[in-house]
Amino acid sequence: MNNNNDEYSILEERTYFRVIIPSVVFVGIIIFTFYNGENKDVVSHISLAGSISSIVLALLAIIYSYYLNNSQKIDSNNLRDQISKLNDVVEKINISNDKLVKVDGMIDKLELTSKRIEELHEKFDTIKNMIEMKGNLGILPDKPEDERKTDVKSEAVNEIKINEVKGDNKDDNPDKLKSEGE
Repeated sequence: MNNNNDEYSILEERTYFRVIIPSVVFVGIIIFTFYNGENKDVVSHISLAGSISSIVLALLAIIYSYYLNNSQKIDSNNLRDQISKLNDVVEKINISNDKLVKVDGMIDKLELTSKRIEELHEKFDTIKNMIEMKGNLGILPDKPEDERKTDVKSEAVNEIKINEVKGDNKDDNPDKLKSEGE
């Protein structure tokens, strides 16, 4: 609310300096000229004062325009420097963005690799479980293949010996015994 009062007082001051004072001065000059218009010396002095004040005001306008032009150059240089800095920042942001895109691509590849590893791990667990189930059911032997062949031969020989002792040797064909031993 205090801010509104400040704005109002500034507007009052501007109105005072821009409208009221020039109006009073203009009315004063008209009244002064009306009463002293017959005196030529007064009129010539007023004309000379007006000419001198016009020259002074023209010089002030030239100096003021030079000052504004100079400050515009300074502002323009500052603006150019700021734009240059902004361009550098934009360039750095673009480089960072490119790096982030590369990192994002790498993250996608890593996620895909992670999913593949998880799938392979699941397949490995499935195969492992299947092997364990077959081992528990007796489908897979506990011994290597070479040991199994030796065991089969020894079982066949033992069976033949048992049959000979019992006298149940129905097949005396040595080829058949040989094929069973292998």
